Amino acid sequence: MKIRWGPACAGALIAEVGQIAAAFGWVAIYSSLVNPRQPMATYQAHAQASGPWVSIIAGAPIFYAASRWIARSLPTALALDEAPRLDVRTGT
Repeated sequence: MKIRWGPACAGALIAEVGQIAAAFGWVAIYSSLVNPRQPMATYQAHAQASGPWVSIIAGAPIFYAASRWIARSLPTALALDEAPRLDVRTGT
């Protein structure tokens, strides 16, 4: 089976950029709509605290969409589908 590594790497990179954009977007919404006119330290602390939550909430749909885009061809989808079935004990 032939894996399309170019689109796979591009999809992963685009998904990571999407994650970072989601984190920046959330802090922008928080700083302008939820809790405006606070010192910068407040927003920096909120970014540190909310970062993991934004990654979980936004990450699932972002990486799902990237995975669907990467595996849109049948050979790549089948090759990626085999990865979880590898037996860790025997390496096969």
